[in-house]
Order: sequence, then C-alpha cells, then structure tokens
Amino acid sequence: MKIGEIISRTREERNISQKELAKLLSLENVYVTNQAISKWENGSTIPNAVQFLAVCKILEITDIYKTFLGAKKSAYDRLNHDG
Repeated sequence: MKIGEIISRTREERNISQKELAKLLSLENVYVTNQAISKWENGSTIPNAVQFLAVCKILEITDIYKTFLGAKKSAYDRLNHDG
C-alpha cells in the first residue's frame, strides 16, 4: 500500500475528515489545506518529512516502519550491540 492510501485508510478509521486533519495539523504548526491532503491520499504528491511525522502523530501511527513498509521487524532489529 502507498503512503497516501495508508493515510487515507487510517484517517477514515479514526473518523477524521481531510478538513479536520488540516486543522489538527495546524495545531502542530504544520499548515496545509485539505486539498493538499487529498493530493497526498490520491498519490499526486507526498507529504514532506515534517508533515509526515505530524500526520503520524495525529493519526496515532506509532510504528511507522511496520505501518508503511509492512515489515514485521524493524531494520534496527538486525543491529548488534555495537550498531
């Protein structure tokens, strides 16, 4: 699944409209329109890193690696004690 599809699905699961998400993002000092969110969700554009992390915070996506890459383990799981 693509980034926008995951954002859309998760946003809808939480009963948050695109307009509401834009407002919640503004509370995180991330200013985007609901049209920008629509473009993320339909794959026309993607959020930048700051926008992406704020969206994850608002949508309560705590395991970004697993949610967006589908991996059962994090890349960090393969690191030894020394990294």
